[in-house]
Amino acid sequence: MSGPLLTARFHVVMADVDAAQILYFATPLRWAERMFSRWRREVGLPMSEMLRTGTGTPAVRSEITYAASLHLDEEVEATMWCDRRSTRSYTTRYDFAAGPEGPLATQVWLTQATIERDADGRMRSVPIPGDLAAALGGG
Repeated sequence: MSGPLLTARFHVVMADVDAAQILYFATPLRWAERMFSRWRREVGLPMSEMLRTGTGTPAVRSEITYAASLHLDEEVEATMWCDRRSTRSYTTRYDFAAGPEGPLATQVWLTQATIERDADGRMRSVPIPGDLAAALGGG
């Protein structure tokens, strides 16, 4: 695996927590999607362009683990990695730590397949486009 694809810092906000002010279980998946969309935009492959061309990367598997709790107003150090890649799919991993020196709190793995739509709107699996494969690195 090569270096991280993206790093970010942000704080846990009200929309991220439950009534006990502890991270809501689905929040890390939303954070991962935001990081993925930001990364695509930053490498010149925005989601809007991908969808306009009839190609896509639907999620086919996701997994979240929770090692430590995160609370309202805590700083989060987020890192996105290409965890593995095949010819037609790839898995990105998102590590969310309690601040820059804190423990790893939660991880998300998101596997996406590459597809394109035909004239009738049916999806078919296709190899990862070269520009996306290059941006993912390693593999």
